[in-house]
Amino acid sequence: MNGVDAMRDRAVVVGYDASPNSRDAVRWAAREARRTGGPLIAVYSIDPNPVAPSFTGAVAPEGLDEQTLRKAAEQVLGELEQVLSEKAGDIEVRTSIPLGHAAPGLLAVADQENAEVVVVGATGHTAVARAVLGSTTDALLRAARRPVVVARGAGDPDGDVVVGIAGDGSSNAAVAFAAEYATRHGKRLRAVHGWTADPLPGLGPGPGLGAVEVWGTHPERGDEVADELVRGPLAPVLAAHPAISVQVEAVPEPPGQVLMERAASASLLVVGTHGRGALRRMLLGSVSHHAAHVAPCPVAVVHGKCEL
Repeated sequence: MNGVDAMRDRAVVVGYDASPNSRDAVRWAAREARRTGGPLIAVYSIDPNPVAPSFTGAVAPEGLDEQTLRKAAEQVLGELEQVLSEKAGDIEVRTSIPLGHAAPGLLAVADQENAEVVVVGATGHTAVARAVLGSTTDALLRAARRPVVVARGAGDPDGDVVVGIAGDGSSNAAVAFAAEYATRHGKRLRAVHGWTADPLPGLGPGPGLGAVEVWGTHPERGDEVADELVRGPLAPVLAAHPAISVQVEAVPEPPGQVLMERAASASLLVVGTHGRGALRRMLLGSVSHHAAHVAPCPVAVVHGKCEL
């Protein structure tokens, strides 16, 4: 790999539209770009015919032409570049103004740059905010094949990097990402595995991070399971990062619940995606989707081989 390709691999792409949430995303992305050593690429999508408002792109009144939208986007991004040059002059900043909806625009730029991560702002806790603004985040989570970070506030700057871990390999990509992030930032990695009884007949274990055995009334098996995780899914991570500090927890709680509890004191929450199928997702929901919309800290959603 030559120097240019290596730099492209470390690029951080962020959606920006001058809103408070997108400014949070830029702050997170700038800190990460400083750590990776790659460029920060701010993306402002423009859509002359939007179907719905988008928090990472221009919302155009009917009939507003592309040229007018592009000039407005250039002004917003120019102001952002000036601020970043004054406050974060040690990182390279580039901008992009793709045409169309924000999600495919962000993903196209990320693919072009072979970005390490795509960053967007939070959509808020209310149902209205998620319904109106969450479409971009949801589209990214469905379509992205690289990590997506939802910058939900600053989190605890001294907190651990919390990652959901499964015993079946479905969370391996998330654990690898979390370990790399924890290493770059000098954080402890806290790997959390939860289990719960079957809430609906015939559907297997409840919402979680892959298929797990249901132990029901045997919570004392937590230490045994934690040891199995260290010998199994965590083994490659420990080998690749021998200096990293790792805490492993296996607790008899629904994975989504225990991860939200641990996220309260985390600097970053990392979750994987799983391929449960459309019916199961509709009935049981998704830990990654829930975390991206309500977690109390920044959330990284990392795709493995399975679909969301």
